[in-house]
This record gives sequence, structure tokens and C-alpha cells, in this order.
Amino acid sequence: MEVKEEEEEEALKRRIAKATCVFGSLRHRLWNERGIRLDTKILVHHAVVLSILLLSSESWIPYKHHIHQLENCLRLIFGLTLRDKVLNEELFTKCKISGIEQFLIQSQLRWTGHVLRMPDNRIPKIVMYSQLETGKEMLGDLGLGQVEK
Repeated sequence: MEVKEEEEEEALKRRIAKATCVFGSLRHRLWNERGIRLDTKILVHHAVVLSILLLSSESWIPYKHHIHQLENCLRLIFGLTLRDKVLNEELFTKCKISGIEQFLIQSQLRWTGHVLRMPDNRIPKIVMYSQLETGKEMLGDLGLGQVEK
């Protein structure tokens, strides 16, 4: 793994750890509390946990294991474990969301739209449309290793 990829992986792990920490701190006061309605718990999850989690998520490259880890938070809110055989899609329907992965994609698309609307002299827009003068552009892995263009 390159140094940049390792740094991004560590930054993503720190963000997940912060969101998990906040989630855990609310476990006894909110998630496990039977007197609080489920829709209130879901609203708090969206407002607090997801906002901490998705801060600067427009630049992430999330992997499936990250998304799976985040989706497990929803299971805990409902008091479910993996043994309960409840599909994530059912949880998303109950929470009125389309999934954690969709939150990340929406965040990235929102940022892209923001950059596209910027004046042409802004650095993010310049970088978005720039090309490397030197180096090799690699096509995807076709099972035979990387193929140079």
C-alpha cells in the first residue's frame, strides 16, 4: 500500500472510531432505553452519529468492511445482532434511509457539484480538471496486473 493510501485508511479509521465512540457513549442513555421512541433514536443517530462520521467524507474511498462496520450501529439501535437474520435493507426501510453507502455517495456528489459551480480560478476546480504532465496512467486490473495506457 502506498503512503497516501495508508494515511487515508488511518484517517477513515479515526473518523469511524470517533463516530463509534459517540455512539457508544449514548448506548445506556439512549439506545438501550426502552422509554424512548425508535424514531427519536433514529433522528439522534442521523443528527449526531452520522454527522460526525460523514465530516469530510467527500474525499473518502470507503471499503465494504468500513460500510459493514457502520451499518452494525443501526443493528444495535434496534437491539439486533447478526444472529437475528434481519437484512440490512429491512433496517434501512425502518430508518427511512437508503444505506450508509448512499450517504457517502451523496456526500461525494454534493462536493462534486459544489466544485463544478466554483469559478474557474478556484484551486479545487483547477485540480479537478487538471492532468498530470508526467507519470503513467493505469487502466483497471484485468486479472493480469495493471495495464499501462
